[in-house]
Amino acid sequence: MSDTVADKMSQLKNLLLEHKKKVIIVIVVIVIILLLYFAIPKFGKNRVLEKIELMSSTPEVIPNCEISESLTGNFSCSLWINITDFFVNFKNWRHIVHKGTEIKKNEIIDYDEWVDIEKYIPNQSPGLWLDPIKNNLRLCFTVETQDLGNYEEHPINVSKIVRRNGYTSRKIEYVDIVNIPVKTYHHILFTVEGRLVSIYLDGSIVTQKILKGDIVNNKGNFYIHQNKTYEGDIKKLLYFPFLLKSDEINALYTSKPE
Repeated sequence: MSDTVADKMSQLKNLLLEHKKKVIIVIVVIVIILLLYFAIPKFGKNRVLEKIELMSSTPEVIPNCEISESLTGNFSCSLWINITDFFVNFKNWRHIVHKGTEIKKNEIIDYDEWVDIEKYIPNQSPGLWLDPIKNNLRLCFTVETQDLGNYEEHPINVSKIVRRNGYTSRKIEYVDIVNIPVKTYHHILFTVEGRLVSIYLDGSIVTQKILKGDIVNNKGNFYIHQNKTYEGDIKKLLYFPFLLKSDEINALYTSKPE
């Protein structure tokens, strides 16, 4: 009799132990699912855009859906550019890349004045152009500035202070990268950290600028080599939705294309 009770107790104990194992397995599976659910979107947003070779003779458009949005607002971009014929479309601003304002198929960008670029392509974050008459590159960003208004004395009662209403305005700010040699590949890399733009040429930092406004991120596509442009090509265009570190910047420069 006692053996029967002991057997039943043992069976019950084994049943409870088996049930406990199943519960633990279910909990582990749920935890893994939750981790994947929250982790995958984050990793997806941090994926890097990469284009190996882009010929100036072939305009390209990268849809915005393929471009990861920065989680912090900071981002970086790296490319190798070779301007084989500087005089193609001479005296015109030559388009290299920009993200933002739509350029329609067969539309020609025929501007010799920078103010026209600002007017007709107002959204550029970022934009990169070749100067009309110099071997300079212009890196630009659409920024937003907030005028908080000011105070003035009331015209009747000077003891009262009246505040004027502020306003928000947008404009394009830019930085020039001067004297880019032609007919050979050169590495251009820039990072954006808040309002600070840092530009590297062939692995060395050449200029920094603190923008006067906050960069306006847009949902526009990434346009490359739209007409009018230069003659040459880009290799290893990389867009990072995060800030690169110094060792990563150096590694990109040392991996020169053939």
